[in-house]
Amino acid sequence: MGKTGWGVNNWNPWILSNLLVCVLTIERSDRLRALCVRKALVTLDAFTDVYPADGGCDEGASYWARAGASLFECIEIISLATEGALDWSSEPLIAEIARYIVRMHISDDRYVNFADGAARVTPSAELLYRYGRYVGDNDICAHAAYITSLPVHRSAWVERDLTRIMSAFFLTPDMSAALNSPPMPVYSFLPGIEVMTAREHAGRDEGFFLAIKGGHNEESHNHNDVGTVIVYKDGLPVLCDIGIGTYTKDTFTSRRYEVISEVQSRYHNLPVFGGVQQSPGRNFCARNVSSSDDEGTAQFALDIAGAYPEEAGVKSCMRRAALDRGNGSLRITDRWELDGAREVTEYFITPCEPEFKTQSPSGGMMTLGSALFEWHASAPVSASAEIHKLDDPHLTEVWGDRLWRVALTVQSGAEGEVGITLK
Repeated sequence: MGKTGWGVNNWNPWILSNLLVCVLTIERSDRLRALCVRKALVTLDAFTDVYPADGGCDEGASYWARAGASLFECIEIISLATEGALDWSSEPLIAEIARYIVRMHISDDRYVNFADGAARVTPSAELLYRYGRYVGDNDICAHAAYITSLPVHRSAWVERDLTRIMSAFFLTPDMSAALNSPPMPVYSFLPGIEVMTAREHAGRDEGFFLAIKGGHNEESHNHNDVGTVIVYKDGLPVLCDIGIGTYTKDTFTSRRYEVISEVQSRYHNLPVFGGVQQSPGRNFCARNVSSSDDEGTAQFALDIAGAYPEEAGVKSCMRRAALDRGNGSLRITDRWELDGAREVTEYFITPCEPEFKTQSPSGGMMTLGSALFEWHASAPVSASAEIHKLDDPHLTEVWGDRLWRVALTVQSGAEGEVGITLK
C-alpha cells in the first residue's frame, strides 16, 4: 500500500482488482463498501504516484499484465460500480501505461523481457482492447486485435483468472473493426525507466529490432543488467535476455544474486572487469543516459561504470548502441577507462549456436542464426562459446534446453574498446 517504506509494484493493483470485485459483489453494507472503495483509491494513488510519466514498467512486459493491466481492471470495476461517475480516461499517465505494452512488442508473442519478465507473453487481448477504447487509442486496439490472430491466443485462456474470462465475455465489444496490422512502432524511448526500443521498419518485424536499458540495480524484480541489450532479426532472437526460472525460497532473499545465475550481469549481454560483475542496489546505476532517432539511425548511449563496485576498477565505460536503418546493421561499442590493466570479458547470451568463421588477435566473425556477428578490440582478444543448459520449465518452454554464452576476452590496458557489428 506504499505505507511502510517498501516500493509498490504489481501486487498493489493486482490484489485490489480482486478485492474490489469481492467487496462490490458480496458486501451488503453500503458503508463498508464505500470505505473499502475509498481505501482502494488511496492505495491505487500510491501505485500511480511512483509510476513514471512515460508509462514505463520496470517489471517488464509479462509483469505489466498484473501492473498496468490490473490497474485498468480496478478503473473499469469502479467505473461500472459508479455508472461512470469516476472517470480517469483523460489522464495522460493512464494512456501511457497502456502504450507501454505496444512499445515493448517485438513480433508474434515476443516482447522485451527485462527483469523477471518472460520473453514470450500473451497479454489479455480483450482487456487490452477495452483499455485502448477507454483511453481512445486506436493503436492499442489494433495491437489487441492482432493478439487474437496469434495461434497462442486461445491456448492462453487456460491461464486466465475468472474475472478476466467473465469480463471478456460480457464487457468486450466487437474487435473486428480493429483487425489490421499491429502498430509495431519504429522507435520509443522511456526516460523514466531508461529503456529504448527501435526497429528497422515500422509495422513489420523484418530486419533488426533493438532494445537497451539503463536504469539501476534495485528495480522491481531486478536483474543486475544496467546497459544490457536484446537483439532480434526478422522476428527471431539473436541476443536475448534469459528471464528467470521458477521462483524458489531464495528468489527474493539476500541470496538472490548469489545462487541464481540468470539475474547476474555475467549472464546478460554485458562486460565483466577483472572478473567483477555488477552489484545490486539503487546506487549501482547508469549515468549520462541519452537516446535519439533521426529516422535513419536510432541511438542510445550511457555510462555503465556506476553499476560496478569499486573493486572492478571502472572509472568509466561508455556503451553506445546504434541501429542504422540505411544499411540494415546494428553496432554496439564499449569504451572504458580503468584504474589499471586488467582482463575484460564481454558476454553475449544467444539461442543461436555460434559458428565461428574467422578469428585473430584484433577481432573476428561468426554467425548467430541469420545474423553475421563481427567484433574488434583495441587489445588482444579471444573468443569462445559455452553451452548454458536449461532445465526449468519456465525457461525451456521459451528457449528449449540450452542457450549459448559467447565470451570476448580482452587483455586490456587502462583504456580499451570492444565494438561489435551485426548484419
